Amino acid sequence: MKLILIRKYETFLMILMGIICIVFQQNIYEHFPVIFGLFMLERSIHGCYEGWKNRDFSDKEKTGLERSILGIIIAAGIMIRQDEALIVATMFWGISGIMKSERYLNEIFYQISNKERPKIRIYAAFIIELCLSLILIFEPLDSVEHHILILGVQLVAEGVLDLLIKTRERIKDRRAVR
Repeated sequence: MKLILIRKYETFLMILMGIICIVFQQNIYEHFPVIFGLFMLERSIHGCYEGWKNRDFSDKEKTGLERSILGIIIAAGIMIRQDEALIVATMFWGISGIMKSERYLNEIFYQISNKERPKIRIYAAFIIELCLSLILIFEPLDSVEHHILILGVQLVAEGVLDLLIKTRERIKDRRAVR
């Protein structure tokens, strides 16, 4: 039950953050390090919870718990050093995007190696994520405002999609019980 509440909280927080990014794009730029730090802190705390629950520390290959602990430390540093941390936060955002594009590329290679034809959606996601991330890294101060709007749209879309998937799963579960 607690895990369901945490996931609901996380989904609604994602949608709320997205709406805030879209509506207050100009104002967020001024407070970006704090907002980014809080979001990163929330995700890292959740990652620590999941890593501890899954006993990531008992397997050398799993690094979720350790990554989350370091995320908490970096988030705290970004929030403490706000003005000086704008470039760091932006570049960290870009590096996170590159890591996400790495997962898309891995999916493409996996499908090709299994003689499957990769979906256009995965190619598009890889290219878009990689390009936006490179812009954040190499032009951090010039691109933050635009990326805040893009982030807002992405957060709302992912949150709504997550809610739809959860609702669909609940409906299936209820039908299975009947």
